Amino acid sequence: MFLLVLAGCVAEEQGCEGLWGDVEAPGAWWVDASAEAEGDGRQESPVRSLSRVPPGGHAVLAAGVHELPEGPLSGTVQGVCPSLTRLVGDVEVQESLRLQDLTLEGALGGTGTLVGADLVVEEGLLWAQGPAADLTCEDCEVVGAPLFGLAAWDGASATLRRTVIRDVQEVDGHAFGVRGTEGASILLEEVRVERIPGHGIAVLESILELHGVLVQDVASEHIDVFGLFLSRGSRGVGTDVALRGVLGFGVAVEDEAELQVVGLSVRGVRGAGQLGPAIAVHRGGSVEVDDLLVDDCQSAALVAGEAGILRVREGLVRGTISTNGNLPMDLVALAGGLVEATGLDLMSEGAVGAVSQTGILSLTDAFFGPSTADGAWAVDGGAIRLTDVVMQERTAVGVGADWSLVVAEGLTVVGTRRPIELKLAAGAASVRGGALQLTDYHALDTEGYGLIVEGSTASCTDCEVEDSLLAGVLCANDAVCLLTDTWVHGVQPEGASGLAMGVFVGAGGGDDARLRADGLFVEEAGHAAVWVEGGYLEAVGSELHGGPQVELLPDVFAYGHGVYSMEGEVFLQHTLLAGAAGAGLFSHGGYVAVQDVRFQDNALDVVLQACDQEVLLPQDIDALVCPEEWLPTVPMSYFGIVVLEDAG
Repeated sequence: MFLLVLAGCVAEEQGCEGLWGDVEAPGAWWVDASAEAEGDGRQESPVRSLSRVPPGGHAVLAAGVHELPEGPLSGTVQGVCPSLTRLVGDVEVQESLRLQDLTLEGALGGTGTLVGADLVVEEGLLWAQGPAADLTCEDCEVVGAPLFGLAAWDGASATLRRTVIRDVQEVDGHAFGVRGTEGASILLEEVRVERIPGHGIAVLESILELHGVLVQDVASEHIDVFGLFLSRGSRGVGTDVALRGVLGFGVAVEDEAELQVVGLSVRGVRGAGQLGPAIAVHRGGSVEVDDLLVDDCQSAALVAGEAGILRVREGLVRGTISTNGNLPMDLVALAGGLVEATGLDLMSEGAVGAVSQTGILSLTDAFFGPSTADGAWAVDGGAIRLTDVVMQERTAVGVGADWSLVVAEGLTVVGTRRPIELKLAAGAASVRGGALQLTDYHALDTEGYGLIVEGSTASCTDCEVEDSLLAGVLCANDAVCLLTDTWVHGVQPEGASGLAMGVFVGAGGGDDARLRADGLFVEEAGHAAVWVEGGYLEAVGSELHGGPQVELLPDVFAYGHGVYSMEGEVFLQHTLLAGAAGAGLFSHGGYVAVQDVRFQDNALDVVLQACDQEVLLPQDIDALVCPEEWLPTVPMSYFGIVVLEDAG
């Protein structure tokens, strides 16, 4: 996993001794600039200058320094080895040239066919221009070039194999390791681009193919730079690509460009400004990555915006950090962007796992590891789709919808912890007009609520909430909630005097909430299986088990009611109220309608605490009406109506 080939250098020199080394070149022209006299071109009688070699001929350069003649070169020019043979001047190719086993002090390129092998190019770039240009360099090293290490444009083709480009010199605040424009086609195999005071690899309107490529240590004092950049409809494919130590953006794709990579590693990206994303896709760009590793990047790891599309299959994101005081984020979809991830692990300490802001996030078979920040948030019209996702030991919220949509199937949230500055945490939350659709949802060991819905809507089908504090499900403040085949178990009070409810339905400081439950099962829920406070509850085909009486403080008890209603509206049908140490149904004002409800093993089946309630009860109901004292902390002056039909 995450294989990277780090080759890319001049081949190890062999036979590199003496005037000619071990060069064998029958029929070649032999050139020795230090020869005492001009010869006829044989090895024993060399000429003194390349200008004597006929066009298209094969020239062997002796150890030493050679001046490049005027005009284009063609044929073959061969040295002894790069450490002994040096050619000074800019080489331009118009037809065909092979250059090998030497150091060139100057630029190398042209409009024809150029093959370089075992070369060191110093203080000059590699370049190719025009549809007839075809540049190939194998086992080469390009050092100290001005502005560009390699530049190809106007339909040219360029191939680098086992090559290093480093220490490009900045010109007017810009520098590029590799740049392709205007229909260029570039192939890089086992190439290393490093120590660039600008962009690593950038292509516009071009084709790029990468295999075993490393870009590292690219930074500018003037701008945020790109380790790998594609724009203006460029197309890129690659395998085993790595970027390290980029000051700006690791990978950036925009303007309808596309990139597909198998095996991408991005480490140590920092932003000169606020961002330092590993991958950023926007303005209609598209990136697909199989087998991704992102480590130690700043502020945001993966970002898609402005109709950009980012798809990841299998990978790990970890170590996302922030240097500006804001929470870092692993995945971000904004402004119509789309992020889709399958089999992705998010292990970033202190990072929000995923944020969608007017964009779409889609995660399948993903794992969110321990963190001191939230798991996933959709905000400001964004959308998140989760399939078979696990969130473990996140802080504050596992997944949340804020004026946005979250759809999750097979979501498991374990051990959500509350931050120091907040009083609660939630496995899943929908707030401020959000919409949350959960299927096969599991919330375990939450320091707060398994599900919280405030001022928004939520549905939960085949859901399980276990071992929460405060409440398994909270539906409040004008919320609308639908629970279908949902199981809530083991809700415990927070502190000695705290409340604990399986399901809470109420106003919560705003308008009344409404909750409908079909097939709701609640047990071991502290004060009440369902607590209704100024809200609306409709439960059909449910089992609501009250808990045992627990002394929280001296003479202060959690009574373990089945349903507790304070001025709420409660409709129960085909439902079992059982095992309550308090009352199966406790009403303190409001309205209660019961049809085909069974009471079983309760201390009291029904308690009607408001003394002026209008009451209609079957004779066989064990009811306590207007008790002198039941819960001393609750006023007894509310007016309510209770209707029981066919109760048993």
